[in-house]
Amino acid sequence: MKQYSAILNSWEQDAYNGGYGADWLEEVGESVRVYSMDCENNGKRPTFAGLIRYLEILHRGAEQKDWNRP
Repeated sequence: MKQYSAILNSWEQDAYNGGYGADWLEEVGESVRVYSMDCENNGKRPTFAGLIRYLEILHRGAEQKDWNRP
């Protein structure tokens, strides 16, 4: 079984270590809503595993984003 809590904790720590922890947490909250809406609009049922995959894509983008730039 995947340790989702460990994955989420790792991503959160990466964000705080990178200086964009609060932005990351805000993005995660917003992403839950967006993921759910996307699933509903496509006639699919949201799943936790799907949400984690969606957040993984967000996490990869966050690693490349310059959060300190306006």
